[in-house]
Amino acid sequence: MQRHVARFAVVRYGVAVLCVTAVVVLALWLRPVVLAAGQLLLAAVLITGWVSGLRPALVAWGLATLAFYYYFTPPFDSLKVEITEVPRLAIFTLIAGFIATMSAARRRAEDSLKSAQEDLEARVRERTARFRDLVNSVEGIVWEADAATFQFLFVSNHAERILGYPLERWLSEPTFWKDHLHPDDREWALSFSVRPTGEKRDHDFEYRMIAADGRVVWLRDLVTVVVKGERATRMRGVMVDITDRKRAETALRQQAGLLDLTHDTIFVRDMNDVITYWNRAAEEFYGWTAEQAVGKVSHHLTQTIFPAPLEHIRAELLTAGRWEGELVHTRADGSQVVVASRWSLQRDEQGRPLAILKPTTTSRRASTQRRNYGRASSDTAMSSTRRAYRSARKTSPR
Repeated sequence: MQRHVARFAVVRYGVAVLCVTAVVVLALWLRPVVLAAGQLLLAAVLITGWVSGLRPALVAWGLATLAFYYYFTPPFDSLKVEITEVPRLAIFTLIAGFIATMSAARRRAEDSLKSAQEDLEARVRERTARFRDLVNSVEGIVWEADAATFQFLFVSNHAERILGYPLERWLSEPTFWKDHLHPDDREWALSFSVRPTGEKRDHDFEYRMIAADGRVVWLRDLVTVVVKGERATRMRGVMVDITDRKRAETALRQQAGLLDLTHDTIFVRDMNDVITYWNRAAEEFYGWTAEQAVGKVSHHLTQTIFPAPLEHIRAELLTAGRWEGELVHTRADGSQVVVASRWSLQRDEQGRPLAILKPTTTSRRASTQRRNYGRASSDTAMSSTRRAYRSARKTSPR
């Protein structure tokens, strides 16, 4: 029988009347052979309280007590009662009343519990949906895997977008990650991940995977190891697609290699005058290696003597985007040299000053170049430097 009957009062009270009537008919049929047939009326009270609530149960209690008194208390089918049957009638009345209240209370408690459970499930569904939306908004593959087998237990939707494999394959194939690593990375990447996981250490590394269409995709994997009871049980992480960055780094290395071929000294410094690039010609001319020069303040390293206050030169550079002049530099061996320097301001996508490119030549060589070749060589070197720096800036992670 349905626990939730129609909410109309007539139906709820009708259940009380029908239950008692049905049980009375059954008990009367059994009365000749079963002395305790009247006790079945307690079932009518119980069912009514369970189905319709407290008030209909009290109605059923009253009807059941009256029926028990009339039909099942000697003398039968009479409103008279023998004095010896009064205790039996009283006990039945008390038990029926107790059953009515307890049945209704049980129903209310279970209804409240079910309502709370449904509310909790709705909240869980809502939060799960929000969590999935949040996870799927991350520009990377959010994943969880078993720490012992490396089988994926969860991957976000970006997995299919980045590598092209259906999510079902990620979850159903026990060795999916291993099988789709680049052949040149498979052995070391697997070994690299196993060691810190066994030591319960978080780690990150970069490797290649083969996409469904055969592309090589570079990924940076940031891994967190979940430990329970002194044992690594789960791994969670984010795989970030860094293919564009890797291509840019390759292109930058190639362009930097071209800059190393020029005979002009070229270096790049940021807006704090810190050197960020130092080519081979600069190493030979000044005597400092790139490792020694990069990270140093340029005019401190070379003990620069400027033809005008540095503030004026910076103001002209910010206004015009370029500055040219002769500077006095001190080399690593302590000797001084006069150089013709051409500064070019590099700006970012928002137009903010980003870096300064500084091709330089000795003053005599600069005069020769202007007389014989103009500035073609310096312009070519500076153009290559701009392209290399712009490429690195656009693709480097922020």
